[in-house]
Amino acid sequence: MIKAVIIDDEAKSRSILREMLYQFCPEVNVVGDASDLQQAVKLISECQPKLAFLDVNMPNGSGFEVLQAFPQANFEVIFITAHDEHALRAIKVSALDFLLKPINISELQQAVQKATVKLTQKREQNHLKVLIENLNQNLGGQSKIAVPIAQGLRFIQVDHIIRLEADGNYTHLHLLNNKRILSTRHLKEYEELLSANAFFRAHHSHLINLDHIVKYHRGEGGSVSMIDQSEVPVAKRRKKAFLELFNA
Repeated sequence: MIKAVIIDDEAKSRSILREMLYQFCPEVNVVGDASDLQQAVKLISECQPKLAFLDVNMPNGSGFEVLQAFPQANFEVIFITAHDEHALRAIKVSALDFLLKPINISELQQAVQKATVKLTQKREQNHLKVLIENLNQNLGGQSKIAVPIAQGLRFIQVDHIIRLEADGNYTHLHLLNNKRILSTRHLKEYEELLSANAFFRAHHSHLINLDHIVKYHRGEGGSVSMIDQSEVPVAKRRKKAFLELFNA
């Protein structure tokens, strides 16, 4: 799903666009809307959308002024306008997309598709950046990894990671000193990245640092107590491989 916001001073226009997106662009999830410049900046800052539908003309400022508040914007923009020819020329030159009111369904779908392609390219570029950062570390076992988060990258000492827990397409990294980070990468990627380090995929949803295990509890699959006082299940099919690590 693409998290999106709608910025338009006309309540009716916001409502119509929200309904059109719901019916014809199911990949878009509208998480909020705003009617003026100040509300728009606040909304974008709080919601961190990946896509913004932005009206060019608003009573107390243009949609371009909204963008000026985000010089390092990491979201795509689809402008909405009723008539401003000067604005349309500027939008075309900058290769950004726009929709004319009243909005045509087909044109809306095409604009969303273009934005989706751009967002995918950005994710791939960010993924490549993370890969490069990780490869620049000692490949025999990284001392530090680059962890992609919603706001950018965090560089984490590998030995500070106690365990990693899957959350859909995201991963929670549980660190020493009760710290936790939510990464925008899948647990499988971390399993591959940390294979040269002392990490073990104990369960479909859990990757653990063997150096931070306190105790193993026997059972069908069993479980392990970690240094952060958490208890992580060991899948039945992973039990033998786990015990063999300790010659048990």
